[in-house]
Amino acid sequence: MTSEEFSELYDEYWKHVYWVCFHTLKDEDLATDAAQEVFCQKWKVIGTYNSTLGGFKNWLTHNAYHHCIDILRRRGRRPEEQLESENIQHFQPSGTHQAEWRVVLTEAMGKLSDEEKLVLKLRRIEGFTLQETNKLMGLTTSQVRTLQDNALRKLRDWLVAAGIENIETEDLD
Repeated sequence: MTSEEFSELYDEYWKHVYWVCFHTLKDEDLATDAAQEVFCQKWKVIGTYNSTLGGFKNWLTHNAYHHCIDILRRRGRRPEEQLESENIQHFQPSGTHQAEWRVVLTEAMGKLSDEEKLVLKLRRIEGFTLQETNKLMGLTTSQVRTLQDNALRKLRDWLVAAGIENIETEDLD
């Protein structure tokens, strides 16, 4: 692949890679740097891309997400710290126990895997479809659905175990 061909790919996929980096890192400058790093890394190993395993955009965004997780880990920030505060801001339980829900939900979100948190963020907060989410994460639709269902079940179970009353199905589904 020539540098001109790669430049065309860069122009076409930059916004997708940057979006994944920004939504994972929550910092414009860091996301810009991370996206640049992903493209530089992939330029070096472009020959390893196998189109039979998925689209080029999926390959790039999947690698971008994992690169950003590595950045967060190196900096001592856990990815869930970003997601917890966002999920709490968008989560509005019914009833009068909002403060109690927020504390328990923060603890419960901390127990979910990075992938479960990302699926909830993409599907429930950002409003992505199953197909859009699976492309961004490099997973199958059934894997995304399973991660989402498991995450919601775990949250529901932890809230019940914490004694939160009046859990409405629509609060978590």
